[in-house]
Amino acid sequence: MHEQMAGVTSRLDQTERDLDLERATREEIIKKEDAKGSRISELRDELTRPLWDTFHLWCLNEILNYDQNSQMYKALNYVIRH
Repeated sequence: MHEQMAGVTSRLDQTERDLDLERATREEIIKKEDAKGSRISELRDELTRPLWDTFHLWCLNEILNYDQNSQMYKALNYVIRH
């Protein structure tokens, strides 16, 4: 169990670094386009949607590794349903 949580923590740390890079890249694109108003929202959605889709697929796969009564299963299930 401890090894599994260490693996999850390591993956979360890497994911956080990836998200920081993704966020910076997204904002640079918005700046380069000199986007204003609703175009900023449109760009953020366009640039972020693939990341969310990938995260959703990861959750669908990851949930199979947990007991239905575990907190991790419940958290992943929440993400999948919303």
